[in-house]
Amino acid sequence: MYRKIFRRDPSTTKKRSVHWNVGVLLSLALLSLLVAACSETEPVDKNKVAIQTVLEHEFTAPDKEFMKIFNDLINQQSNNPGTPPDDTQFTNYLEKLYGPHFTEFGYDSHIMIYPLNFQVAADDSGYQITVDKIAVEQSEDRPRDYDFTVYITYKKEGSNKKKAKITGLAICPEEGKIGKIRYNRDYGDFEKIIKGDF
Repeated sequence: MYRKIFRRDPSTTKKRSVHWNVGVLLSLALLSLLVAACSETEPVDKNKVAIQTVLEHEFTAPDKEFMKIFNDLINQQSNNPGTPPDDTQFTNYLEKLYGPHFTEFGYDSHIMIYPLNFQVAADDSGYQITVDKIAVEQSEDRPRDYDFTVYITYKKEGSNKKKAKITGLAICPEEGKIGKIRYNRDYGDFEKIIKGDF
């Protein structure tokens, strides 16, 4: 009698097995679709990447390697007045850092002013400048233009950390290449470092 009650009907067992397999397969399929949907990301905006990279280089100062090469140039010039210094190493270093992110014209005009401005000013004044965050947004009505904000912390040995926000505009006439960067003159106290006005 017990055998009849607990004995399994083979047709019922097969049905359960088929239902179980179908359920597992459906669950796996849904899980795969969910993972695929979550792993899809927005396409990378090469212009934003170029802008962020340049701003990171610009406002992380002083760059020890940059300053060493620059000071070597100054020493060459002062030790050999009237003889142009060999600036090959300096040119190569700047090209490596900035060249891939600019158009040819943009590179030439930018490199003459900004890296020297921020790096030398930070080094001369004894400040350490670090980038906390960079926000870059594409203009809705001018697709080549990108507004940016750089949030920095700067500190001189023996003094408290200070925060600053630098805003500006970058124009990207080619994908992943900056044609021009313009900084707004809203530096606040940070401007004293740039101008060396203490």
